[in-house]
Amino acid sequence: MNFPTFIVLNLQDKLNILKFVEFIKSKYSKYEIIIASKKSHNKINDVKEYVFDTTDEDEVLNTLIPMCNGDKLIVCRNLTNDFEVVEKLEKNLKKQNQITIIKKKRNKISNFLFNWFNKLVFLVCGYYLFDGYIANFGFGKVAIDVLKNIDNCSFYSKVNKWIGCEIVKIDDTAQKNIDINCKIVLNISRIVLEWLLIVGLVLVWVFVPFVQNNVFIKIIDVFLIAFIISLIVLESVVLFVKIKVGKSTSKKAKILNN
Repeated sequence: MNFPTFIVLNLQDKLNILKFVEFIKSKYSKYEIIIASKKSHNKINDVKEYVFDTTDEDEVLNTLIPMCNGDKLIVCRNLTNDFEVVEKLEKNLKKQNQITIIKKKRNKISNFLFNWFNKLVFLVCGYYLFDGYIANFGFGKVAIDVLKNIDNCSFYSKVNKWIGCEIVKIDDTAQKNIDINCKIVLNISRIVLEWLLIVGLVLVWVFVPFVQNNVFIKIIDVFLIAFIISLIVLESVVLFVKIKVGKSTSKKAKILNN
């Protein structure tokens, strides 16, 4: 099992599979390539191509990750035809308990803000955001064993819920964020409603004489405003995380060409 597995999502049919296979062959003598597609590209030597009737990347990964056989795993959600990134991710997995990601370049101010906000995310959600791009990832053997034994393994490739694994950040200027398709209307509606409640409480304070002349009611009003503001902060964090990493699901996509 001393070889890497490459799981590549090609659900938008943008990848040149033959060129990718040629690249991997030129770099590795032993490997496993798993391609997820929406339509079959006929049988390609040394490639396991699975066809799905969905474009839900998380459900597809929940199906494919437990099927990998290598002692290293490279997951590519958004792989362009510049394939060097997969080699970088694989070569930097030098220990069994490592995870490799592509780091983002930030200045001191943005880095401070990200670290501060990430602590807030942890308090609200119970995990950290990865400090890097989540389009392509590398996992060592320890991480693979974990992924293969949890139902929502796709989510663990988007958020940092890892304890005891070293996160290795590497440079790649060609990286981009992935497009997250998630439903956020309900979250936005809650935030708008909470702001309207604050406006209503302020208007009551300003225009209702009974409130103006009652200290106890004023204290309740202030408490309610403070409470709603805290709800807005929590809901805003959840919304931001949802936009960045999407949902957590244990659903698996059905393979059509088995």
